[in-house]
Amino acid sequence: YEFAVLLDGIHIGAVSAYIEDGSAELGWILDKLYWGQGYAFEAAFALLQFCQDLGVCHFIAHCDDRNSASKRIMEKLGMTLTLCCGGRKNRASEELGTECIYELTLA
Repeated sequence: YEFAVLLDGIHIGAVSAYIEDGSAELGWILDKLYWGQGYAFEAAFALLQFCQDLGVCHFIAHCDDRNSASKRIMEKLGMTLTLCCGGRKNRASEELGTECIYELTLA
């Protein structure tokens, strides 16, 4: 599933959920103009609830270790850091980084 994030009719980003075997990988992206205003968390939370309504109880999300905003969103969603590993390729540079993986299991 992929959903546009709209603000007053303006497309400001997207959220996505890739569901397989009762588990969902969540993702989000937001136009830089709208960072730090809570929109990404609000959209990610709505996505998590949508997935729960579909019967999903296990969630995973990942980000570059330097992406503190995404880490905060994952933590606010109740997710826990489960792994950090090297080898993450960032599209914006040739530099390899560290990837953080967060998970959440709901009853």
